[in-house]
Amino acid sequence: MLKRIALIICFSSAVLTYYAQPEGAVTRLVAGEEYYVHKVKAGNTVYGLHKLYGVSIDEILLANPEAKDGLNPGDELLIPKQEVREETNDDQVELPPKDTSKYLIHIVKQGETLYSIAKQYSIKGSDLVKINGINILSIGDKILIPKSVQADHNQNDEVEPAIKNPINELLASGDSIVLHRVKKGETLYALSKLYHVTPDEIVKANDGLKGGLKRGQEIRIPLKVKRPKQVPVDTLANPAFNQAEWVDSILKKEVYNVGVFLPFKLDKFDEELLKCPPVGDCKPFIPTIRAVEFYQGVEMAVDSMRSAGLSVNLHVYDTKGDTGIVRNILSKNEVKSLDLIFGPLSHSTQPLVADYALANKIQFVSPVNSSNKLLFKNPFVTKAIASIPTQMNAIAQYVADSFATQSVILFDNKDAKDQSYFAKVFERRYNELTDGDTAKYRDTLAIIEKGVDLKNMFPYLNMTGTNVLIVPSRNIGYVSSFLTDLNKVKNDQGMRDVKFVVFGVEEWKKFKQIDYEYINDFHVHLSSSKYVDYSSAKTIDFIKRFRKKYQNDPGLYSFMGFDVMMQHLAGLLHFGKGFASRLNYIQLDHLHTAFNYELVGEGSGYENQQVFILAYEDYKLIRKK
Repeated sequence: MLKRIALIICFSSAVLTYYAQPEGAVTRLVAGEEYYVHKVKAGNTVYGLHKLYGVSIDEILLANPEAKDGLNPGDELLIPKQEVREETNDDQVELPPKDTSKYLIHIVKQGETLYSIAKQYSIKGSDLVKINGINILSIGDKILIPKSVQADHNQNDEVEPAIKNPINELLASGDSIVLHRVKKGETLYALSKLYHVTPDEIVKANDGLKGGLKRGQEIRIPLKVKRPKQVPVDTLANPAFNQAEWVDSILKKEVYNVGVFLPFKLDKFDEELLKCPPVGDCKPFIPTIRAVEFYQGVEMAVDSMRSAGLSVNLHVYDTKGDTGIVRNILSKNEVKSLDLIFGPLSHSTQPLVADYALANKIQFVSPVNSSNKLLFKNPFVTKAIASIPTQMNAIAQYVADSFATQSVILFDNKDAKDQSYFAKVFERRYNELTDGDTAKYRDTLAIIEKGVDLKNMFPYLNMTGTNVLIVPSRNIGYVSSFLTDLNKVKNDQGMRDVKFVVFGVEEWKKFKQIDYEYINDFHVHLSSSKYVDYSSAKTIDFIKRFRKKYQNDPGLYSFMGFDVMMQHLAGLLHFGKGFASRLNYIQLDHLHTAFNYELVGEGSGYENQQVFILAYEDYKLIRKK
């Protein structure tokens, strides 16, 4: 099983690299250089594009500086088109000139390409090829740069370490300082990301940088030597109580057995693979890719917890999303020895595992948004994803806290049972929060109980303040019509200066058909059970480790699998098999999912009720709470 999954991981990485190759892609000529034009899709990353097009990350960022701040669906990126040359006698490049007095010498450093060097010195890449007679670079190569084109580059912007093993209170033994010549537009933040140090460290190494950064200025960059990091078990949690008083020693074990139940659907994957054409696109089988992403995150968590001292045996099962297969798995004697079960994912197979977990006193964690019915009278079930009703309660709390004096209008829809139910949840919680506090809150909640007919909201609008519109719909047709009609109302009814803030639910993030102008103009806020900050140091570090292990970028399910498994394995480490009621004592710095487990009823299981409030600002989705 594990060998098959490893092969699929390699294959999926290869498929995703091959898929969307630039064959037939639109090209554009810019300043004499030819580029592919890539339209960003959801999930695209600069690293992924580097793999797809065979162009270095530096080259992509040089051609698209705005990409440093992240990619948004619909953006157009210019990807430098690499010329492939045949090594024939008829295609020899011009030999470098013998007289080098008119040239400066640039020593090639790690990660540099002809394209990035050409950009650095404002010279065409083709000219560099002709001058130097090479089109493939190696570290340490000496490249000739015409003096006539590099007035702003009297020497390399970055030089070799000026001081090695310095005596400096800022640095440890083995560290070094690199000198960097500041280029136009560079900021402390950009330099900190380039050299993987903090802005404060750069400031301290340069006497406070009182005058700020200036073009052409030479500054000191303190570089840290990477050292093995010891991870004490104590740092994984810091509970403010005596564990000995809480933990039954009988529940603690030397080695724990963890079962992973995922619908890899390996047979179906093989069938789809056989359908791939000899030449051309071979689209990945999404159910398998999703299961593999979950597994990769789980495996990363297991690796981390083993480093922290936890002994784990991992048992992996392909459920195929089939109840019969799951029953067969549960009939195996080895399953009774499990201490934790992760998955399955489908609503049809989860009740079988929940019942088995209760009967055999094995903790079962659902990593997806399951029905809360699973938790009823079953203390051996933990649900890692907050339900939509729980998210509506969080929206009500946020609106009450942040828009106390504004007009709040709730859109109910009797024709859609889920929207009507979610609206009732919001109404009940909001009224609980605002009841009796007329001095603080502007008015009682206004409720529009019909479909998308925005004229009904006119009497409730605040023409000089903010109007908060709660739209708890998961129907893309309803949401799209609502935002389109709201845009018409704003433009046609003399309301261009009226401010609207629209609140929706987590599913809206999947609605790619919605106009991003509406999303941005109406300051759309969403509840979410998950959020990944790709700019954070911890996320960047995880992605680097993931790439090293799997040669691919982690998907959202990889982050989810990692966080959920880390929390539960840490529970086993500290509290043994009786950890479920103590999960909130485990305080880890998660990447994707935060945790706040609450008992849903006496003798029942635990739901993670941690909810993020996200908002679109300048076309980016940011965390508000």
